[in-house]
Amino acid sequence: MKRFLLYFGLLFLFFIFLLGFCTLNLTFFLNHPFFKEKLKNYLERNHQIKVEYHHVSVDLVKLHFKFQDFKLEHPRLFLALPKAKVDFDWSKLVRGSYFPEEVHLSSPTIKLSIPETPEEEEIKFDYKALLQKLAPIRFVVRDGNFSVEYKGKNFELKGLNLNLIDRKDQLLFDLKARANFFSQLSLKGYLNYVSFFGEGSVEVKELNLKPALKLVDFDPGENKLNLQAQISVEKDRVYAGFSGDAPCLIRLDDGQRVICGYFEGVAILGKDGWEVEFPLLDFHYPRLKGELKVLATAKGIDVSAKADSLDFETISPVLAKLLPRDVFKAISDYLKGGVFTELVFQARGKDWDEAFSLNSIELSGEVKDGKVEIPGLPLSFAGVEGKVSLEKAKLRFEGSGIVNENIQFIDSQVIVDFAPKEPRLEVKSQFSGLAENLKDLVLRLSKDASSLENYHVSGKVEGSIVLSGYPPSLDVALSLFPKDVAVSIAPLKKAVRVSSGSIDYKNERFSFSGINLFFEDGKALDLKGLFEIKNKLLSLSISQVSLPKETLFTLLSLDEGIKQKLEPYAIDLDEVFLKDVALSSISLGNLDKEQALPLLSQSLSFSGRIKGLSLKFDLTNQTLSLSSPELFISFKNGLLYLDESLVKVEDSEFSLFGSYALANSLLTLRGKGEVKETLYGKISSLVSLPQGVRLKLPAKVELQKLKLDKEKIAGDLSILGEGAKLSLQAQYGLASKGLDLTARFEGNRSNLSLSLSYEQSLKVNLKGELSALDTLLLFEGLPLSYGKISSDLSLNLEERDFKALKDFKKDPLQAFYRLLSSGNLFPRPSSLHIKDLTLKEPLSLTASLSAEFENSTVSISSFRIKKEGLDFNGSLAVKAKEDALWIDGKLFSETLDLAKIFPTEALNATKEKPKKAEIELTVPVNANIAFSLHKVILPTNHTIESLNGTLSIVNGTTYALKLPEVNFCGLSFTAEAEKTNVFHYGYIELNPSQGDLLDLFSCLYPNEMPKIIFEGPFKAHGFFYFDGEKSLIEHSYGEVYATSHRGYMYRAPLLMRVLGFLSPIDLFRGKIPDLEKNLLPLDELTLALMASNSYLLVDEFFMSAQGFRLFSSGYVNLKDKGLALTFFVSPFKTVDVIIEHIPYLSRLLLGKERMLVYLPLEVVGTYDNPIIVPLHPASIGKGIFRFVFKFFGISEDFFQKKPELEGIKRKDVLERKLENPQGR
Repeated sequence: MKRFLLYFGLLFLFFIFLLGFCTLNLTFFLNHPFFKEKLKNYLERNHQIKVEYHHVSVDLVKLHFKFQDFKLEHPRLFLALPKAKVDFDWSKLVRGSYFPEEVHLSSPTIKLSIPETPEEEEIKFDYKALLQKLAPIRFVVRDGNFSVEYKGKNFELKGLNLNLIDRKDQLLFDLKARANFFSQLSLKGYLNYVSFFGEGSVEVKELNLKPALKLVDFDPGENKLNLQAQISVEKDRVYAGFSGDAPCLIRLDDGQRVICGYFEGVAILGKDGWEVEFPLLDFHYPRLKGELKVLATAKGIDVSAKADSLDFETISPVLAKLLPRDVFKAISDYLKGGVFTELVFQARGKDWDEAFSLNSIELSGEVKDGKVEIPGLPLSFAGVEGKVSLEKAKLRFEGSGIVNENIQFIDSQVIVDFAPKEPRLEVKSQFSGLAENLKDLVLRLSKDASSLENYHVSGKVEGSIVLSGYPPSLDVALSLFPKDVAVSIAPLKKAVRVSSGSIDYKNERFSFSGINLFFEDGKALDLKGLFEIKNKLLSLSISQVSLPKETLFTLLSLDEGIKQKLEPYAIDLDEVFLKDVALSSISLGNLDKEQALPLLSQSLSFSGRIKGLSLKFDLTNQTLSLSSPELFISFKNGLLYLDESLVKVEDSEFSLFGSYALANSLLTLRGKGEVKETLYGKISSLVSLPQGVRLKLPAKVELQKLKLDKEKIAGDLSILGEGAKLSLQAQYGLASKGLDLTARFEGNRSNLSLSLSYEQSLKVNLKGELSALDTLLLFEGLPLSYGKISSDLSLNLEERDFKALKDFKKDPLQAFYRLLSSGNLFPRPSSLHIKDLTLKEPLSLTASLSAEFENSTVSISSFRIKKEGLDFNGSLAVKAKEDALWIDGKLFSETLDLAKIFPTEALNATKEKPKKAEIELTVPVNANIAFSLHKVILPTNHTIESLNGTLSIVNGTTYALKLPEVNFCGLSFTAEAEKTNVFHYGYIELNPSQGDLLDLFSCLYPNEMPKIIFEGPFKAHGFFYFDGEKSLIEHSYGEVYATSHRGYMYRAPLLMRVLGFLSPIDLFRGKIPDLEKNLLPLDELTLALMASNSYLLVDEFFMSAQGFRLFSSGYVNLKDKGLALTFFVSPFKTVDVIIEHIPYLSRLLLGKERMLVYLPLEVVGTYDNPIIVPLHPASIGKGIFRFVFKFFGISEDFFQKKPELEGIKRKDVLERKLENPQGR
């Protein structure tokens, strides 16, 4: 086994070596001059092929062949390859296919000569088998040149780029090239050569047809063409869609060329026939733009064509060549020239001859500047314009022209029937010309008109003519329409001037039409009518009537009643213009005035306008001016119509239309316009609109309908803004005084509807949503800037409730109670929701609300009001009972900043103008409102951390306020207050509280430096009571007790004056520091105060500092700031401290002053200006007096008076406190 593997390895190495050797040597041999020369001689001698190359590279492993500067010459082929690459594939070689897999040619030059071969010698070539053998293969050419010579004609491609892939019976190709007769050729697509199915696209730019068509011996001239095509092959059918711009040329027999500028087409070729369609053909000469479709099948021929414009003189040589001779002659005998537009041509038949016969051709179009001659008649037409058609051998024309160079024919209808042997002619036409010329024409056409020779006519005449029959003998009918024609009729001495019209008489009927009459300061145009002589029936119509102001007013003044009715309106106008005046058949028998008016109103009709109309009319205290530059009116069937007209009311313009019925006096109006400042001001004054809120002006208004008759007035009105719309529909009974109103406000975020009905009761329904942003689009002055209101509200007000509404401004509470207590205000459960409704300044707040209404109850489940410094929410329920109005509510707030709501400046201004705050309820009210305010900032910037309580009202006479918890500056309070019609009281209790004095004084003076500043921990408690009948505080009493230890005194003006007085004394020298520069450390501070009416009693003030002690008592008059204080100051602090620490002896010897010996002082004057008076030394004995009392165990309370509560009404409140001295 090892030996076999050794031999196999050696054999494989030898094969690799042999393959590499052959590869290297094959490249060497092919490029060696000796072998190269031998190869060239062999090919030239045996195959007539000349070969030149610079280098050939062969890679037998990868099967790659590369050529550089390779040239091959053959009598039929020249090939130059600067660079080429040919790749083979081992898999194809194994399958026996020796064709390469890829061929890449760079900048090749290929010249091919194709010999002429007789058809019988042509050999059928099986291209499918060849392509299948080649596959898979890719052939790529970059920037090549390719030329073909055939029959002496040369075809050359330059810049050839080709990518050709043969794979799975399908060719994929992408070719781009240029040539001497086109600038660019692009061809791409695919073809399945087995199923013969494929698609592709071709684009040729700047194709020069002259060199291209030389291949087929046709010289089109030097012109270029851009061509695009989409080609599809499906078995036995080929589809092609193509378009081009630039000339394609056809040469006629006389050498004239037909030039096409642009075309689009579709071609289909199959076994059953072919079809070519040009949706767009643009010929430059003859000038023609249109389309063409030709279908040829076994069933027959179908040719259709359209042309936008065609000159008959230039196209006639082409028609003569294309159309049958008899068809062309039938047309050209009558038609001598003209420009045809919008031509449509259709020809169908079993073969080409039948298709182009006269009976098979259909033709329609319009003609301008045409020329027509009628054989056998002295009539020639020029300047013919109109519609022309040919169908079933009948030539039709509708249009206008000039007859015999001086008579203008309009609205002409001509029919020429070519079916008979002699063409039959029918002509209907309107005409105009000189009266003399028309008379001559009539005499030439009709032998029966010889009587016209007796009349002399002058002026211009219009008319109509009817011709029918076979030329030259035609039946003629003629009507005349004179224009400024004077006719001399004997025995009249003066000629009658008729400005215009048509006059006919037949069968005892006198008919006239188009008569124009001119009279003084007026005219009547186009008068038409029929008068039957036998029965005296008159029918009349007038196209136009013009009446100036003077003429109209003169006619109206003939009726005194009309004159009096118009005088108050100060009517002025320029002109009244009427048109289409018609009077239907009316008998001119004996008619009185009463019968004539109704009969005339039903028989008369007209339309017109009033120019320059202006009038004024009074409405209560306002005068409105109305004007219209042109007021359009009409009358028919007893109805006077106002057609759409511009009407200006004051400074506002409206477009109005409507009607007025004479029979029942019904006025109907519709229209639209804009309301501006002046008109809005007068309307506001007229109907008392609010002054602050108004529409945005100018306001667009649409009046859908306004109806007014003797019984009612009804209207449908819309007011439009940019993104908002207010629709109003109302009906008001003039006799019943009943009102029905429906309103709807629509916007981007709003859809609110209101319905109101009033006769003996008022019913209101409000439903939908209203956005404040939408209202600002339509109104200005609204105090709203944002928010939404949602409502489903139903109200019902009976007649008895209207008095309450009238008294609402005077007494809103009474009116509200009366409405709510009726029980009928809300006929069904209703609701109102307000979300983030933001009010502008001065309120500047945002409110939200959710309310329900039912029977006699208003329930606000939640509401919230936000403002700078204000954010509170709560709920409220109001119910009207027989005995009273009951109110329950809850109010919550995290922060209530009254300093921002009521600034100090505003409060000071309020103080300057005090107002008597009296609460007087005209309705019994029972209320219970609980509130919880977490933080309240007063206008003075004092902060209440917690304010909870309830406010109660009993029968509208007793008000009670309970505050179980109030936290202010670290102090805890409990308070209550009550007010009746004759008395009020308040009680505030300071619950035992503790804190730091420095924090307390800083809180009490948030905006300024406190006059008194202490520091140190403290404890305090107390109470205060006040009551009164007329003023707030008439009687009062209170107590406060506070202690502090180990603190400091910063500032205390009165104490500093006292201590400053003592500092020079020898006993205190060095013991009292300089209080202007240093703090005073305190060991203890005690204060006991009592307030009684206007006096503040200092029962005890004790201050202990290093080196001295100070005690004070007395009173302060709160009204005049008067002082009456006694101070005891002791410098012997050490002895006092020693005795103080002896348990029983300290109270016995030291007493309340806690001093054994002291120096007495008296402070009088006022607090702002105190006066210190030293007392006599005998006052020192007071301590011995107290010592005697305490030595015998007599309490100090023995000689102290109990507080007097004289004048206090609610002694029970104080007695409870005084009897229970806990915490005093």
